[in-house]
Amino acid sequence: MKWDPISSGLEDLDDHYDVVVVGSGYGTSVAASRLARAGRRVCVLERGREIAPGDYPDTAKEAREATQVHSTLGRVGDPSSLFTFHMGKDISVLSGCGLGGTSLINANVAIEADRRVFDDVWPKALRDDVDGGLAAGIDRAQRMLGANPLPPGRTPAKLVALTEAGAALGHDVERTEVTVTFADQVNAAGVEQHACTGCDQVRPALHPGRRRAAGMQRRSGERRVRHWRRRSRAARRRRGSGAPRRRVARAARARSRSRSAR
Repeated sequence: MKWDPISSGLEDLDDHYDVVVVGSGYGTSVAASRLARAGRRVCVLERGREIAPGDYPDTAKEAREATQVHSTLGRVGDPSSLFTFHMGKDISVLSGCGLGGTSLINANVAIEADRRVFDDVWPKALRDDVDGGLAAGIDRAQRMLGANPLPPGRTPAKLVALTEAGAALGHDVERTEVTVTFADQVNAAGVEQHACTGCDQVRPALHPGRRRAAGMQRRSGERRVRHWRRRSRAARRRRGSGAPRRRVARAARARSRSRSAR
């Protein structure tokens, strides 16, 4: 499968945009998409890199090398690493770092939240519209992402284990909906996708081109959205570890002088 990157380097940034969106996960990518389709000039800033199908970590060693940890003591790991752990006193969170955000690592499970989730904390306007606007939005997202359950003929080992564990506890196990392509087709965004081969059983590296991550959904009709990404570690090694940073610094200083002159 030929991969056509949609990200751009810092050197391709224009001096002015109508809208700047920070992050490229599910929420921000949808916002950028809608604004771009409405005719706005949009720039999406993404800390991570664009990962091509087949380039995801495949082994424990590769996963460890693609991990960063943030805590009150500081950060450990490359800031563009895919797996990002945010360690807090009361709660810790795993998020994805890359073009597509956490959609790159969430196994594409698409479970609708239990109604009780919205009983408290959320803004009153949202709580009062759970059965209206929110339900319509969830339905639209599921259709756009092509949510469907794992076919009966596919039973990965972990599903067998979960089924046995559930039976021991007196519970049935359901196949949740996932946003994975199980048949060759053109998706709702107009992008051709081939059926999942089952090579990684709904893990981050469902290559080539089976996952419907946020980046995949954006690929049709949104070339006006430019993505800034950090250079990968491999690119830094090829160019010299300091080259991208120096180029970024020079570009920033040049723009600063240009604004001062005006």
